[in-house]
Amino acid sequence: MQELARIISQPDAETNLYARLEQEVQQQVGAKLVTLMWLDFEAGRARRIYTNRPDLYPTDDSKPITKNPWHEHVIVNQNTFVANSLDEMDEQFADKEFFSAHGCTSVLNMPIIIDGKTVGSLNLLHEDNHFTPARIKQTQELVLTAMLCIMLQQSKLTKA
Repeated sequence: MQELARIISQPDAETNLYARLEQEVQQQVGAKLVTLMWLDFEAGRARRIYTNRPDLYPTDDSKPITKNPWHEHVIVNQNTFVANSLDEMDEQFADKEFFSAHGCTSVLNMPIIIDGKTVGSLNLLHEDNHFTPARIKQTQELVLTAMLCIMLQQSKLTKA
């Protein structure tokens, strides 16, 4: 926790905090594609604030917040969503063929909850059957860093 406090207190905190999140993901769970989404409920958009593959999934991209079974499961009920194959991916994943073309056929979406409200999701994608029960449990160790990333993003927005 002291390392996170040090990162946040230093200049270029955002870049260094995202680097820390990426390091933790790769050490704890592993993922080919890592994104962090912030839910901008006021604008009705899910905004990507971090990606480890900006060539595939840039941070200047957003999509409408759509109320569907995935939204109910992850955002409303605050449950982690896991699909370990393309067949298991919910039909709400319009981009699952895109994922597949880049070797990402399993997905884990972990809600990021602050003050009782889901404010975003940490999204990990990898090969088939990657998200075992042990890896799903290890993902919980990433939540603090992901929360801090979203909180830092929010603090920047309120200063504008």
